Amino acid sequence: MVVVGGGIGGLTTALLLGRRGHRVVVVEQEPVAAPAALEDARWWWRSGAPQAAHAHVFPARCRELLAAEAPDVLAALHRADVTEVRLTRQAPDTLTGPVGHDARLVTLAARRSVFEWVLRRAVLAERGVTLLSGLSAVGLTLDRAEIPQVTGVRLTGGQNLRADLVVDAAGRRSPVPGWLAAAGAPVPVTDELPGGVTSHSRFYEVRNGRPRPTGVLGGAYDGYTCRLVPADAGAFAVTFEVPEGERAFDDLVDGRTFDRAAAAVPGFAEWLDPGTSRRSTRVARLTSADNRLQRMTRDGRPLLVGVLSVGDAVCATSPGLGHGVALALLSAVRLVQVTDAHPGVGRSDAEARTLAMDAAITAEIAPWFHDAAGRTGSGTAATHTPLSYPELALAAQRDPEVWAAYTRLQNMLVLPAAVLGDPEIVAKARAVLASGWQPQPDDVPSHDELVALLAEPRLVTV
Repeated sequence: MVVVGGGIGGLTTALLLGRRGHRVVVVEQEPVAAPAALEDARWWWRSGAPQAAHAHVFPARCRELLAAEAPDVLAALHRADVTEVRLTRQAPDTLTGPVGHDARLVTLAARRSVFEWVLRRAVLAERGVTLLSGLSAVGLTLDRAEIPQVTGVRLTGGQNLRADLVVDAAGRRSPVPGWLAAAGAPVPVTDELPGGVTSHSRFYEVRNGRPRPTGVLGGAYDGYTCRLVPADAGAFAVTFEVPEGERAFDDLVDGRTFDRAAAAVPGFAEWLDPGTSRRSTRVARLTSADNRLQRMTRDGRPLLVGVLSVGDAVCATSPGLGHGVALALLSAVRLVQVTDAHPGVGRSDAEARTLAMDAAITAEIAPWFHDAAGRTGSGTAATHTPLSYPELALAAQRDPEVWAAYTRLQNMLVLPAAVLGDPEIVAKARAVLASGWQPQPDDVPSHDELVALLAEPRLVTV
């Protein structure tokens, strides 16, 4: 197997394939080796993963997949002081009754750099996996059958790596479709729907002896989102997200302006007080692309075989939803299971793997693409459900069963339709809406108030 890309999806795929006895080569163009020490890895940003400088929420589905497929990696994350957040202890006090215990509702609070570093160390220790860092893949080798089969990867310098299976883990902007087009082969079917956002994030660390945040604060407000997200070892991040193209928030790149805006959000000021925490990074800005889904089949037939995709190369959604790492892990696990079911190296097995992976994408990954597009108003899936996300989110602040269902959905433990279309959940949510109940309004700045705050004169840029 040759895996193109050394991010979370590629590393997970390589690790699980290696543990099943396959010989795996990971080709990663990043020329810099990962730090040897955990403390250095806490602030390690790979140039190929600019999103690592931003807040990450690792939903409960991530923990569940690791516990099932790589429990040693989960244990290593615990040793790295990654925090487990038990969500049933974070239920809002506006609920009319207690929420039931749910052992699955446990998230991981960590910097992406720590998560990736722990995973990389597990891969490097796997005897059947070779990690080639600092090498660039530049193309594919294929046969010329009616349904072409990818047979290897071409590297800079003319070297060819032959492969029974190539895994595209090269991310949202993967070059693999371009390589296929250049070779005269069919290219994957790609769906794209608008949904880009611009994020501004900054990390902080609590001072010695101070308590650390134990849950996510903030939410979606008037034209912007702001969250305080806990991480590992006493670190936390504050992130503002606005629709792509919204320029009124550009001044958030200034550190002092960012701190002033963040402190205006209820509940944040106490954490940002200099006596409680210190700034650890400058403000990082990232504009994400649209929601994207890629398929290797058309009309139930493979377009080509010998190559399968994982992570953002198969499905990329708005980062504010927090789906990216969970989808990377899920697609890697499903690819490995498809390989388990069809382990041969002949064309029939290659075609069977392609069809089986496409079935997994249809059942478990495509729904999150349509859900993400629906939340931004660019898709149609969410508009056909009996309950909208704003309605569900409001009712989840009042009814305990709605809160539990909504929280499972947010953590990708159930598919969107299982909650948005559940007659019992819909009925309970409708009852809350019909009652006219509204939470007590927080003193959150409106869009215009926050923009005015950003426009105040700044003395020093930090």
